[in-house]
Amino acid sequence: MHSLAELAAPFPSRARATVENRKVLWREEDLAVLQWILRDMGSVERSRSVAEDLLDHFGSLPDCLSAPAFKLLEAGLEPSVIHQIQSAWHLVGRVSFGRFRERNVLNSIDDVRQYLRVTMAAQPVEILRVLHLDSRFHLISDELQQVGTVGHVPVHLREIAQRALNLGARGVILVHNHPSGCADPTKEDIARTSDVRDVLKPLDIRLIDHLIVGRNQIVSLSEMGLYSAI
Repeated sequence: MHSLAELAAPFPSRARATVENRKVLWREEDLAVLQWILRDMGSVERSRSVAEDLLDHFGSLPDCLSAPAFKLLEAGLEPSVIHQIQSAWHLVGRVSFGRFRERNVLNSIDDVRQYLRVTMAAQPVEILRVLHLDSRFHLISDELQQVGTVGHVPVHLREIAQRALNLGARGVILVHNHPSGCADPTKEDIARTSDVRDVLKPLDIRLIDHLIVGRNQIVSLSEMGLYSAI
């Protein structure tokens, strides 16, 4: 009779093979997309070579496309090529935005997260955005509220409340990024979330959520149970 260890032994190797096969397939797909974006580089061989170098350097297609211009310059790309890459990433953002613009935002949260990652994950400093929603949770506006530093963005409570009132918003979603790449909320993030909720509540405006955008993750303070929207 086989031991448990003997029975389990074949499965990890097969699982690893499957994972490796998927990684190879995903890389080839990423290469094909990036090569198409770089199709004006003179030859198929040249665009393929540059695409391979970029994927090796940045690790993935999203990380390459979302890289700030100075990082792409450091990777040896010319300004015209950088423009092509940034245009492609901007297109991804517009497509993501279009998927939820006319719909219930809370029912389109995956598209919202994709849009926010495109627009915010590669920012070199912290920025604060505010999504204003109507009573049906449709988007009224998405606005850049504040630009901060590498490790901090100020939250001006009166400005947030006044703008929400002016737009007739019934719900608000705060969004800010962590340039470090880690999306874990800080104590200040949690405290500021409660401050915004408390200043909006008497105005009959709900702070629906506070999303923090990291490099590969978007964290919801509401989902983490770190504050109550009521």
